[in-house]
Amino acid sequence: MNNWLLAAVAAVGCLASLAVTPLVRTLARRVGLLDRPDLHRKMHAQATPLGGGLAFIVSASAALSLAVFFPSHAGRILTGNRAELFGMIAGIVIIAGVGLWDDFRGMRARYKLVGQLAAATVIVASGLTIGQIGFWGEVWQLGWFAAPLTVFWLVLCMNALNLIDGSDGLATTLGIVLFGTIAVIAITLRNELTAVVALALVGALFGVLRYNFPPATIFLGDCGSMTIGLLAGALSVHSCMKGAAAFAISAPLAMWTIPVLDVSMAVLRRKLTGRGLSTTDRLHLHHSLLNRGISHRALLAVAATLSIFSGLGAYLTVRFQNQWFALFTVVGVVGFLAGTRLFGHVELLLAGHHLANWGRRLVPARQADLDRGWSSKVRLQGERHWEQLWDHLLEASDVLAFTRLRLDLNLPWMHEGFHATWQRPAENNPLGAVRLEWPLAVGDRYIGMLTVAGEAGDEPAQWLAKVAEFLADFQDRTILVYREAQAPSGSVPAGVALSPTPATDDHLIRS
Repeated sequence: MNNWLLAAVAAVGCLASLAVTPLVRTLARRVGLLDRPDLHRKMHAQATPLGGGLAFIVSASAALSLAVFFPSHAGRILTGNRAELFGMIAGIVIIAGVGLWDDFRGMRARYKLVGQLAAATVIVASGLTIGQIGFWGEVWQLGWFAAPLTVFWLVLCMNALNLIDGSDGLATTLGIVLFGTIAVIAITLRNELTAVVALALVGALFGVLRYNFPPATIFLGDCGSMTIGLLAGALSVHSCMKGAAAFAISAPLAMWTIPVLDVSMAVLRRKLTGRGLSTTDRLHLHHSLLNRGISHRALLAVAATLSIFSGLGAYLTVRFQNQWFALFTVVGVVGFLAGTRLFGHVELLLAGHHLANWGRRLVPARQADLDRGWSSKVRLQGERHWEQLWDHLLEASDVLAFTRLRLDLNLPWMHEGFHATWQRPAENNPLGAVRLEWPLAVGDRYIGMLTVAGEAGDEPAQWLAKVAEFLADFQDRTILVYREAQAPSGSVPAGVALSPTPATDDHLIRS
């Protein structure tokens, strides 16, 4: 393996990025490619240029051009396998274009997903597939399922890096660790091509990090984060599948522990609280660490340390062909974050309550359950007294013959969140059962959803009138707690009333 080439592509990638990134930053300002704060999801102080992803792509391409023209084994493989090369280039062009459009104009999550699927499908069609999975000494041939699984893996990687890119330098730092781990594994397996590509990407990201480091003067944007995710996902498969196939699946999962954990907890949290998958919240890993008083630079150090630890587990798994290393690092990282309540404990609480309620349905209800019902509440974030609203709802459950309640409050601009559910097991299924969903908003800010279900009885109009009167009182109580919880920058003018407004996509800014 040509060590000079490995060092050269990393150096060229870094130097090119150091030179190109300021030019892209200036161009982004001129064309209006800026990430502007909105006091909801984007809380940075001032409009910041996007385009770090473009600088990364250009710089990495310059470094890889050296490998093509340099007389080396990697260059011959790169130019010889034209189908896979063109497939990768086409996938990068598609996802970079989708990301740029989203950075410029904004794009709904469903359309972004279509672009991700298109980019992943092109790469898989060009020849990159997970043909077999090895796990604990057993190897399973995937057959026709190989292509869909590979597409799913690449889409997961793109979204994992995209979602975690919420703090200065975080996605860039994780990308450096991911590509660095891939390079070390590729060198160990004597896979020169993957090693050269990975080190070119490491160098390019190091140059971008110079300007993306807190306080950042340029952001990666969706173009950058999704491109990094696509490349890291593809190379992690490429580096490990070329070696001991029986151990391929554990190594990529280990090196991706932090990003995959973050996206998995986001999906779990939103599904268990009844929110849409594209709903904004401030409960990602970086939010949780920053809320503990950790600075942005210290956050990078923590994330890098945990990623290096999980990457070490991936390397040792491949080096010694022993999956216990991967399992140990994954469990260690997840256990450390959840055990210290830095991240993941809220989702575990939600899952625990959900499983407990599901288990109660399998056994006959006791009289105490019929009288009191089952209640669970989880403070997702913040310190304000949302429990007062929940207690008021529980007190009204007997008077208004409620059988089920759910209160979900999500105020990301205040770092506040609360979720609670209650239900009384019914001995029968009355025909008069009614379910109402009541979106909550203050002014033009959507703050949550109240769901009630009850037995309307023989006079549903009278029951609905009583519920409407109760909801009016509940609105006033919500306003009081909201004003107590409110940050100074978002003060509510006197006389603003809480009104039910539709929970449309306009209120649910993407996360």
